[in-house]
Amino acid sequence: MTRKPSEVLIMAAEIMQQNGWHRGYYFKSVAGHATRRSPCCVLGAVGIAVCGNPVRPSGLTVASAGGFLRRILGQCPASWNDRVCRSKHQAVAALVAAAHLATSEGQ
Repeated sequence: MTRKPSEVLIMAAEIMQQNGWHRGYYFKSVAGHATRRSPCCVLGAVGIAVCGNPVRPSGLTVASAGGFLRRILGQCPASWNDRVCRSKHQAVAALVAAAHLATSEGQ
């Protein structure tokens, strides 16, 4: 079953709240391995929400969720995460705001 972008974004916010926030790559790895409990960037959290595992996010659902994030942030979510964002709280708030935008548009 394909999830709506709003559902994916809320799940991503919950994942980041539990796992922690990371910069520089989608996931923080230990000894070259990441798990679904690894700290992640905003797009990494979306990837875990869609796939259940730490994989580089791709696909239509990820693209749609990323589009709502881009609209909220006004720039590429990966760049925002690595250059502008300053805390897990700020990253979670962005994911929730993007989820609300998607919900308001029936997505």
